Amino acid sequence: MPASKAMNSPTPPDKEARLNMSPQQGVLPRPQSHSAPFIRGATMAMVMVAMLVGLLSLTTQTADAQSSVSQPQACWATKINNDVRVTWTPAANDNATTYRIRRQREGSSQWFLIGDSPAPARARIDLAPRDGTYRYMVIARNATSGSTARICGPNGGVTFGTPQAVTPTATPTRPLACWAARRANGDIFITWTPAPGDNASDYLVRRSRNGATFWRVGVVNAPNRTFNNTGIRQGTYSYSLEARNASGTSPRTLCGPNGGVTLGDPSRPLIRPTSCTATRIAGSNEVRITWTRAANDNALAYVVRRARNGGAFFRVGVRSTPTSQLTDTSINPGLYTYTVETQAGAVRSGVTRCEPGTGIRI
Repeated sequence: MPASKAMNSPTPPDKEARLNMSPQQGVLPRPQSHSAPFIRGATMAMVMVAMLVGLLSLTTQTADAQSSVSQPQACWATKINNDVRVTWTPAANDNATTYRIRRQREGSSQWFLIGDSPAPARARIDLAPRDGTYRYMVIARNATSGSTARICGPNGGVTFGTPQAVTPTATPTRPLACWAARRANGDIFITWTPAPGDNASDYLVRRSRNGATFWRVGVVNAPNRTFNNTGIRQGTYSYSLEARNASGTSPRTLCGPNGGVTLGDPSRPLIRPTSCTATRIAGSNEVRITWTRAANDNALAYVVRRARNGGAFFRVGVRSTPTSQLTDTSINPGLYTYTVETQAGAVRSGVTRCEPGTGIRI
């Protein structure tokens, strides 16, 4: 029967617990859920995360407080003899490990690094800066940060040295004397004597050929007092000299001799030697060349040339008047022929072929 079956069915465990509970036990216990352990674990994890975040924030704030560097309270630059002494007062909470000192010269936008002074230094010497006015700055530093720069007093900076008034340079006085002389090699050598108290920076040398216009041939820096004029053609030459500096040029000084310097005879061409002989020196591979000057010879020098095995002639050497001999020592095996010609500056005569005409075999 259904009713009988219902009466015999077993009592559920929770209901049985409630039936067996005495009135003194009060409120019946809440049935337990299977998710309670998970909720408790999650809550604990959230609490731990919050604590960790708070600790990290505190640590960061502490680190920032330790790494930031405060600007020095004060700084001053003082001139001492030939140097500048920079002193500073650190901040009350100073945690710098070094102090960086820079300077700026009046008229410049750049701050030049003087150096880094390790703490607890409070001063640094800037050794002998050039003349001028300087400003200084100090920066407190540690491993991770640097402070704002503290500009040092005095406000106008430190003036080092005494500014000198610029006095305009006077135009130089012309040289006292000047002389031109012919050299054996055909050059003309000019020497001069400067004026007392000479303030020239250089000297301008000019030249005139056969009475024509003077043209510039060279500039000599002071304090040099000589000039060598090379590569000159036959003719008569006069020279002049002017002293110069940034303020101007002196009047001209004409160089002696009064009639100028003559190279060769302008009225006639150079005359070649009348004869020439080449002779092998016994027991050697050397050749001696000798020549005879013309009766009306006006040469300043003689040029000796040679050809090997019928090839082109090349210069062996030059001998100044009145020399009439040259020894050729740099000879390799072969057949050699020689010539000689007269020379005055850039002017040369015709050539004289040396005997024997068939040449000398080495």
